[in-house]
Amino acid sequence: MIDWNAYLIKRREKEYRNKTIASIVRDMCELADIFYASARKAPCVRGGFIATNDENLFKVMREWLPVYEGFFTYGGMSMREVGALAVGVREMVDEALVGGEVEQISYLTEALKREEIPVILVGERLGIHLDAKEFLPHVAQAQYPAGVLAAAST
Repeated sequence: MIDWNAYLIKRREKEYRNKTIASIVRDMCELADIFYASARKAPCVRGGFIATNDENLFKVMREWLPVYEGFFTYGGMSMREVGALAVGVREMVDEALVGGEVEQISYLTEALKREEIPVILVGERLGIHLDAKEFLPHVAQAQYPAGVLAAAST
């Protein structure tokens, strides 16, 4: 979701409007000592990567990587997955692709509101949250109305 956040930063922050999504992601990553990325969402592959700008942390992680993830060069991922990850990371910061999901969520949220379907607006709409208490007012909070609604919809 770093790509979605970079998109929102570009859209909302004046000083970032003329920067690329890739440069915004780089700026965010440079603030961290360790960056762990799951590749399940945007790059669409099993696996991910760990990056650091600290040589000592790198040496410690390299030592323990075979215990938890696989060999240092590929972390247990197949070469096909590594290749797909490289393509996915490039696409993740592609100006023509980034933000589509955020805009779809925003569009659907507005459509739900027009139909008077109760939604809870969270931040910059990185997801759609139905207001389960409005759907099921007879279900007490202690009985988890969101879980009851999810179970009833399956």
